[in-house]
Amino acid sequence: KYKKDRTLNTGSFGKTIDTENDKAKMIKHWSYLLNSNRVEIMNKNIFEILEDKSISNNSLVYLDPPYLDSDYDYGFDNSDSFQIKLLESSKRFDYRLYSNEECETLYNLEIPKYFDNYNLYERKRGINGKEFLGFNIKENSTLIQYTDSNNCDYKPQSIKNEKLAS
Repeated sequence: KYKKDRTLNTGSFGKTIDTENDKAKMIKHWSYLLNSNRVEIMNKNIFEILEDKSISNNSLVYLDPPYLDSDYDYGFDNSDSFQIKLLESSKRFDYRLYSNEECETLYNLEIPKYFDNYNLYERKRGINGKEFLGFNIKENSTLIQYTDSNNCDYKPQSIKNEKLAS
């Protein structure tokens, strides 16, 4: 959305983009990053993508389904069985990121067991609860090397699934 002074409001990033100068730079920057890393963005049914054998197992798959315990009507199946089917269908990929809310259903469905690692993050902007990020990323992968080369402080950590053990 544009502000009254004709600059682009970037939302939670806290920056304003001058539409005459910075927008083109930002598009070129993201275009370079996506193209140089052979990123393909698809707009298809998720299960068509996950079952497509022409997509390498070495691909990164980012899964961001609707929140588990949400009362919001997303207009499609968001049942527990949908979540499990999504996780089962994506198991073949070496690099998976899965984002959802931390809630009782997450642990009842044993979702953490689908990942080598997971972290919990405090949410911002007044949203209650924590965000769950499950991930499978090979050590010494190009994904980790890329973030390290940019002086990123984040390092993946193994976190025990203590809630599952109880």
